[in-house]
Amino acid sequence: FTVRPNVRALRVLFDGKRATGVEVESGGDTFTVEGEEIVVSAGAIGSPHLLMLSGVGPADHLRGLGIQVVHDSPGVGQNMRDHPSVRVRVDVKEGFQLHPQKPREYVTLRYTSDGSSTRNDIIVNASNFSTMVQSGGGALEAYGVQFSCSLQLAVGAGQLTLTSADPNVQPHLEFRYLAEPWDRQRMRDAIGLCVRLLVRD
Repeated sequence: FTVRPNVRALRVLFDGKRATGVEVESGGDTFTVEGEEIVVSAGAIGSPHLLMLSGVGPADHLRGLGIQVVHDSPGVGQNMRDHPSVRVRVDVKEGFQLHPQKPREYVTLRYTSDGSSTRNDIIVNASNFSTMVQSGGGALEAYGVQFSCSLQLAVGAGQLTLTSADPNVQPHLEFRYLAEPWDRQRMRDAIGLCVRLLVRD
């Protein structure tokens, strides 16, 4: 068993509909790795991207990019889900000590939103050190503290489509975060909860 780092998969190779190997790139060299079993485990974005580049996916979409269809599978790239998150930022009083090297989260609230039939569908993380990374600052540059409201079981789903048959070209990601009314309602309720916690006497 060999584990080799810094190798990027370009496409899965097939004999008919049986995967026999992977074309990979490392250090500027392109070569083929063969095996009796090929396991695709490249994540929610990398896996469908790799499959479609290899000819597994929606046939019309693949043919439109000049990719030979190995298997017409319309579901590849569909039903892409994530955990939409909204941050409730809080400034701290002058002189309040923020410690970038200490643990940033001590408390997590996981609960079921009102009217939800799905248990534990919201997570709120309280962070005692929030950085300016999201607005172009550094990881150790703080503005205060925050609550992060995350929707764990979203109803809405996005999709991934190819923009090119070139493995080096980024695919198109259509996330569709909060496109569903039920997702928006739950996120609003979570933000409202954070606000109520912050303004308590």
